[in-house]
Amino acid sequence: MFKCNECSEIFNEWEEDSCPRCGSGDITEDIYPKDIDGCDNCPLYKKDCSGGFTSSGNGVPIEPPCTSWTDDMLIYSGMYN
Repeated sequence: MFKCNECSEIFNEWEEDSCPRCGSGDITEDIYPKDIDGCDNCPLYKKDCSGGFTSSGNGVPIEPPCTSWTDDMLIYSGMYN
């Protein structure tokens, strides 16, 4: 996933020279918890996390990893491998 530092848009793929939303060329792969506003733009969603609260087959609650993130953590796919 990539983030535009100008408009804070997060997108899965980036093959252009600029952000598809605002046109800025200031693109990074550095995504922090403050940049994520839901499961859909989280680098872990569908890869390392199923999204939201869930439970095991026995009904034991399972919290998503984002509940314990601090503001200065760098978030990326595979961070829990």
